[in-house]
Amino acid sequence: MWVIILQIHSVRQCFLYIVSLSITKSYRFVKIMQLTLFIDNRYKVINRSKYNTDFSID
Repeated sequence: MWVIILQIHSVRQCFLYIVSLSITKSYRFVKIMQLTLFIDNRYKVINRSKYNTDFSID
């Protein structure tokens, strides 16, 4: 469990992880975290493209 928390870099992701863990102890919270990480990574890529003109999305 601590390994998973260490892999979460942002405070918001860590908060969502703790909330989802407290809501359910089942396998579902893992799927929620994977989806959250995927959405956040997409958002970072889009944000980076706004500030870095050399970065392009295919």
